[in-house]
Amino acid sequence: MSDTDVIAQPLTVTQLLDQAFKLSQRHFRALYAPVAVPVALASALIPLGQVAVLREVAGFETRGGPDWTRLLPAAGAFAALLFVALAVMIVGNSALMVGATHAAAGRDVPMAEAWKSMARPRAIGTLLLGFLVTGLGLLCCVVPGIYLMLAFCPLVAVMTEEGVFGRKALARCRELMRFSPGGGFVQHPRAKAFLVLFVGALLGYALSFLVQLPLIVVQQVIMLRGLTGGARPGSAEMVSLMAWINVPSQMLGMLVQTGVQLYTSFGLVLLYLDVRRQKEGGDLEAAIRSLSEPRDAR
Repeated sequence: MSDTDVIAQPLTVTQLLDQAFKLSQRHFRALYAPVAVPVALASALIPLGQVAVLREVAGFETRGGPDWTRLLPAAGAFAALLFVALAVMIVGNSALMVGATHAAAGRDVPMAEAWKSMARPRAIGTLLLGFLVTGLGLLCCVVPGIYLMLAFCPLVAVMTEEGVFGRKALARCRELMRFSPGGGFVQHPRAKAFLVLFVGALLGYALSFLVQLPLIVVQQVIMLRGLTGGARPGSAEMVSLMAWINVPSQMLGMLVQTGVQLYTSFGLVLLYLDVRRQKEGGDLEAAIRSLSEPRDAR
């Protein structure tokens, strides 16, 4: 196959998903554990914080109302744990995409460096800027937010491969995701990105439900036994027990979601590399053709 054949034939969605699966299998050991373990541990902080808050709320009746000297510190602790958990999950998932970018490009996968690169202020600032713009778009009848989310989905790959940040990185993402060499809706990069994310979301929900189902059943059994034994559904003991069971459930769900995120990351990285090759290859071909034309023909 010649270079012009490669330029003329962008990857289909089926090819993207198939190659993403193969790359996920090949690099699973190197990429998964360095992200899945810390992200799962961080996600466990959320139900732990809920335990403290729900115990205080459940005790309102016995204390005759809320005790703000106890409730406010509990709520503050929960907010702090939530912030830490979200920060670790965002940086971790971004580091996973950094690793996928290096792997898809045929380079070594330094996951410690991937974490460091996404924890730097300029990278965090770029991610927050992307979230802010997308969030504002979601407030405007949702559709603009979906459009921006699809436009910015290769943001981490752009930062990793091209070393641009801030507004330049967002503008570069939009430039690439507007380029459609194949023509037609299905061949458009944003349509491909949507399908990759949609498949990933379906897999994530289905697999998370399967691994969390036994713990959900345990929760329901404990609740029914408590009710038949005379315990109140909103009692502090019952609420605390239910929240504690959420800790392993949350961790198992996040371990599954990280595996699916690895697959999705490879799909988006392959899409970015393919669109970039198509666009820059087409630009190069046009430039060479223009140089070879006679001057009076221009």
